Amino acid sequence: MEKLKSINEQNKMNLREALSNQKVTDFVEKFRKESYSANCLGHEPEIRAILEETFRLLTENKDDEEKFELAVKKITYQLFQKQNENFWFNRIYMNYKTKIKPEKTFNLLKDRLIGKRVLDIGSGGGYLALKLFEAGYEVLTTDVLDYRVKEAKKLPFKRIFGVQIPYPEKSADTALLFDVLHHIDKGEQSLMLRELRRVATRAIIEEDVYDLPDEASFKEVIEKQELLKEFNSMEVKEQFQVLILLDYVSNALCQGLPQMNFPFNFRTVLEWQELFRKEGFKIIEMKLLGFQEGHFNSSCHVLFVIENEKK
Repeated sequence: MEKLKSINEQNKMNLREALSNQKVTDFVEKFRKESYSANCLGHEPEIRAILEETFRLLTENKDDEEKFELAVKKITYQLFQKQNENFWFNRIYMNYKTKIKPEKTFNLLKDRLIGKRVLDIGSGGGYLALKLFEAGYEVLTTDVLDYRVKEAKKLPFKRIFGVQIPYPEKSADTALLFDVLHHIDKGEQSLMLRELRRVATRAIIEEDVYDLPDEASFKEVIEKQELLKEFNSMEVKEQFQVLILLDYVSNALCQGLPQMNFPFNFRTVLEWQELFRKEGFKIIEMKLLGFQEGHFNSSCHVLFVIENEKK
């Protein structure tokens, strides 16, 4: 309990620091207005107004814990109306989460999957797992809680405790971890990678990153994305704070999960590379996705495809 408490306190401090940096809040608010407006056609003025009020409440109340909690409740239940599934934003977001996002993710994955056995770690509602199943894959799922929708209940599920993956050795050909590793305590990320090496041959990992390396393939993507170019021009500490605020707004507010503990354990690209190699993986591919168009909650993403060197 003490460990969890200390992580929460660190999260709060990191979040307060991010909200205290106007350059960071201005960037995140501008980006979220762009991405949400693009996905809420016909409701652009409403979603921009909601986001303006969201960032006003967060920044004005950041230094008073009690007022901040009240502000978060107002954002969650009055602005985004997460208790009302028929609210226009929630209907649009549910359509995105259940249909549009799984299709986009599958298209990104399909040429990178090996074998027919796929393990989805952090499977959530099971929408991507269902897409994979419909495409002919044998899919295993796991998460901290069973969030699966009714249609996904037919797929194997085991609850994960800590970082111990609840499946036998060599259960999967490919394991998927999308926006999972940075929600794990840094001291346990290595343990998760060792578990990955135990249960799967290949892992496809998407992570929020900062401090991009100076290499040709990355430069090419940066030049094509104005937001990514602006992000990359910020100081490294500011980039880290942008990731924190994007992650918080996306998970705690947009998805209506304000009480969840979200460790902001982001790493640079080089740090991820070093960690993967240290834990016995060979990096097959590293692709900068950046701030992807058409995604509700995009961030500065990099896709890593890694394989167990001892396979």
